[in-house]
Amino acid sequence: MALPGCPDKCGDVLIPYPFGIGAQCAAVSLNTFFNLDCKITSNRSRPTVGGPEGLALDVADISLERGEIRVLVPVSHICFTSNVTISVTNTVLFSLQDTPFLPSTGRNRFTVIGCNTLGLVGGVRGGTSQYLAGCYSYCDSISGASDDGAPCTGTGCCEASIPTNLTAFNVSFPINSSSVWGFNPCFYAMVAEVGWYSFRRLDLVGQLGFVNERAKDGATCHR
Repeated sequence: MALPGCPDKCGDVLIPYPFGIGAQCAAVSLNTFFNLDCKITSNRSRPTVGGPEGLALDVADISLERGEIRVLVPVSHICFTSNVTISVTNTVLFSLQDTPFLPSTGRNRFTVIGCNTLGLVGGVRGGTSQYLAGCYSYCDSISGASDDGAPCTGTGCCEASIPTNLTAFNVSFPINSSSVWGFNPCFYAMVAEVGWYSFRRLDLVGQLGFVNERAKDGATCHR
């Protein structure tokens, strides 16, 4: 329930206390990140957490029963127009050190999409211990990738687990050249909830095809 006199919903997302829309409706004495904004666009409203416009993340769901908040995280990507020419790149960096949140290790996976690509996720555990993991995905053609709906086991996409107590993390692509740009111009990587992503060969095609068609709002991540 929301505090008396406070909105209990933004769009179709319920806002239970200690979260609230506005500081007067949230438990800001516990943590300022419980204070949410209600972002209104031309066709929808959705709560955001984490900062001003452009830095905040959209909230998809809040569950006090599970102690979780689901947010939409931007997808990291790198695109090529030749073997060595990068046309666009975007890598995601998050610090959760001053927030009440940690990525859920059981409900999230690090996922990489592409042919002949290596994606890495690194960060800090508990403020001190460094962490680095990733996975490699390979295919020499679209027809050589896994079938649509197949598990991400390394042929078109791959997955890796993330550790507990990850207070800061970033995604990177250590290989800055591509031998498959002609049929697979973009590679993608994301920390997303288990089951959110289902592989399609079409995700390998076109400049930012996967982002524009399936992940405009980002990938759903549990915290």
